[in-house]
Amino acid sequence: MKGFMSSPGHRKTLLDPKYRFVNIGLGWEPGRFLQLVQQFEGDYVRYTETPDIEDGVFRAAGKTVNGAVLDRTEDLQIQLFYSRRPQPLSNSQLAGSPCQDPGLMVGAILKNPPPNWVYVANGFFNLYERCPTPYGVPEDAVPPEFSEEDVLKLKEAHEGDPSPGAVWSLAHVHWVSPSRWDVRKQQFAVKGDVGKLLEDHGPGVYNVWLKAKLNGKVEIISKYSIFHEVDPPTGYGDQ
Repeated sequence: MKGFMSSPGHRKTLLDPKYRFVNIGLGWEPGRFLQLVQQFEGDYVRYTETPDIEDGVFRAAGKTVNGAVLDRTEDLQIQLFYSRRPQPLSNSQLAGSPCQDPGLMVGAILKNPPPNWVYVANGFFNLYERCPTPYGVPEDAVPPEFSEEDVLKLKEAHEGDPSPGAVWSLAHVHWVSPSRWDVRKQQFAVKGDVGKLLEDHGPGVYNVWLKAKLNGKVEIISKYSIFHEVDPPTGYGDQ
């Protein structure tokens, strides 16, 4: 914990008041190293219909709680990110990617424009920096020793700009016009055709980000993973 608090990036997350819960993960190899992971979350959504994609249609419904605000219909934002199904990784492969991202941003569900207005395009191209993939590292490669140099690289990966070894990716982000966009009094229900998005990217994990107003700022209030035509890893759970 002293190490986390001495790292500006980790300290900022630890002290961020929007996080209400923390999950702890431990991994070790006897006599060699111990790794600690903290995953923070909020508790700002009560789903009545958890995000899902069925027959090419995205659906989600629920209400915001604990200070997350949906005063206006445009206060809700929904973004979709794509990544391949997670695979088991060796220590060497894990060491080959010291940072993590939600995947490529491939879609955004927008409220329909006012009457007599239309969107002039069906999306846009976005170029962004991503964490290096661990899958290109041989499983039997010799992992780095847990030395001060490796600690420094890990710190730079989480706080640096850009991250060491990051790669640039170009993706088409689809605008999805919903067939249902009901947002009022902290309640929401959204439905939209994401068939073109699925056609472009295929089976994999579609990570859904919901954004709303929190303490006067637009914040991510929910992250939810949809395993589309792939099975979740063993032990992933129902939620």
